[in-house]
Amino acid sequence: MQDMDISSLVVGSPPPIFDPNYNLPPPWEFEHLKEASESGDIDQVRKLSKSDKLSTNDLVYALTLAQQHGHMNVAAYLLDCGVPVQNYHVESAILSTDYQFLRLFLANSYDINEPITWNTPSLLIRSFHNQELCEWLLEHGADPNVRCALDITPLSIAVQEAPFDVIKLLFKHKSSIEYGQLLHYAVRRNTPDYLEVLNFILDKHPSINQVMFENNPTSYDLQKPFGIGTRLHEAVELGKVDVVETLLARGADPAVRDARGESAVDKAERNGISAIVDRLRHRGSVASESDQCHSV
Repeated sequence: MQDMDISSLVVGSPPPIFDPNYNLPPPWEFEHLKEASESGDIDQVRKLSKSDKLSTNDLVYALTLAQQHGHMNVAAYLLDCGVPVQNYHVESAILSTDYQFLRLFLANSYDINEPITWNTPSLLIRSFHNQELCEWLLEHGADPNVRCALDITPLSIAVQEAPFDVIKLLFKHKSSIEYGQLLHYAVRRNTPDYLEVLNFILDKHPSINQVMFENNPTSYDLQKPFGIGTRLHEAVELGKVDVVETLLARGADPAVRDARGESAVDKAERNGISAIVDRLRHRGSVASESDQCHSV
């Protein structure tokens, strides 16, 4: 029986095309460029980088090797040739606290505020383990308020997981409570100082009853199918009784409904958290009595 080309059975499928270059070994120039970049042979790098056999990706890889082996002169030459800095180059410099390479990359037009991904803010978040480095980046243009595609900022990540001193440092550099859904991220914090950080953010008077991303239509539309709710909904979902109590004491309304039409009480009942249900119902009855008194 004759072999059949399965792709021909698919309507509209193009005929298979054989690529004669597929899986060929890289040109010898690439192997020599790798060796020169690793060893710091700047003359050889200059010579090889002019070859039309090398792609931009080959040169980016050479930059990576030069950085890994600490050859500043090779890296600087490649950047002068127009080789683009990648996020992972800067991330590596941040994680290794390499100020020399950071200066080099920033001097070659790397945007320190570029988001890592559509839902992850800039590489400033990688510096939170080192307050001195974080401050250096802030002084060199890093902005804790810059969002990614969603309303998530470096400060959002800091409020959830960075040391408290780093959070305070970011606020000293013009951080704003208006961006990044900070109270939601404070509710998610799990370090021993989570209540202290929560109250620190609450003292800056964020909107306590706002559904997450409600003030950012693009983010809200993207996240609405996941049933996003208020900060109180978040605390209930996480089962954090003390956070629920703190939010209620600061004016959180248990009657506000999330994107699926569920109140915080509904969520607590569904999750079987009786201690939280009791607190929410008590808060609701107190609020109701207060409203009746004011209406008399």
